[in-house]
Formats: sequence, C-alpha cells, structure tokens
Amino acid sequence: MFHFNKKHLEDTTIPMWILMAKGKTYYVDHVTSTLPWTTKETPLNVRTKGAIKFKNALLRLEDGNAEITELTEEDRERLSALLPIRIHFRYKNEFLWLLKHNGIEHGPCMQYAGGCGRNSYVIEIAKDDLTMLAMVYPNQFEILSEDNPYYIWYGDGRNGKEVFLNPEFEGVIVDSKTMDEWDDDDLYEL
Repeated sequence: MFHFNKKHLEDTTIPMWILMAKGKTYYVDHVTSTLPWTTKETPLNVRTKGAIKFKNALLRLEDGNAEITELTEEDRERLSALLPIRIHFRYKNEFLWLLKHNGIEHGPCMQYAGGCGRNSYVIEIAKDDLTMLAMVYPNQFEILSEDNPYYIWYGDGRNGKEVFLNPEFEGVIVDSKTMDEWDDDDLYEL
C-alpha cells in the first residue's frame, strides 16, 4: 500500500511517497508498478484519507525508488527463508509476561540504552507467533528492519545485556497506544 506524503509539501527534501508493507514503512521519491491496484478509502483517518493497494506484490527498494512487481512462488519461498524477525518494545516485564502468558517462544531479550534515559528491548520471534501477537496486542511493539541499529546489535551481541522477566511480576494489560504515547499511567494491573 502507498500514499502521498503531505510533509513533502512543507519540505521538498522529504520523500514524496510512503509505502507500507508487512508492518514496515518506507519513504521513497518514486514508485513504479506493473501490477493492477485498487484504492483503499479511509475517510475517518485523521492523517490519510486514502491509499493505493496492491495484492500479491513484491517490493524492491533502491536509491529512494520503489518497484512493485508480482510476487512469484519462488519469491515467496526465498523471502520466508531470510533473516529472523526481531521486534523492539519498551516495557520489559509487561511484554515478556504477555509472551509467557500466551506461550510464545522467543530468543533472548536484550536491553539497550536508548535516548533520554529510556531502555529499549529486542527479541527474535517466530513469524507465525508474530502474526498472532500483532492481531491480539497491536501497537505494543515495532518490527525492526535489517538496517536498524538494534537489529544489527542484537545479531552480533554488541551494546546490550540479556534480561529476564521478573519472577514476581503478576502481569498487566497495556492500553493499545503507539509506543511513543505510552507512559506509566497506561499500565493497569490485572
């Protein structure tokens, strides 16, 4: 799916198009496609009233340009065998409790020092579990791209330390807000 980036009207150095694919957002200057498309109208969305949507599509990015072509079965197999899925979240105990409570297996939880004194946490998770987690607990984590520093650091064990769920933690429900909107008032004990 992609739509026009309104920020481009304020600053032409900002890319003109925003593409969204598999939970990731990309900002590009040009989009080319050989596929048929449909529109997706979202009149109640305060930011984007509509977008162009493709089905069964493969996205290729290069030098600020995007090319959308048909996704073949060969592409699908190749992509499913690629890099592991790593996710980022803010509240260690709350999120690790959600994973444990739902029986979701994951790799080690690594803690990284973030800006403004905040800690960030990264784990690897199976694709099937990630889909379920995204449906049940939306907006509580971010899928990291392969070029994200946290993704890279997790892979080579640099700049972080392994952390665990506090055994005395009883669990919480986290309100469905984006990570940037979270604060301590958004956590409710069960």
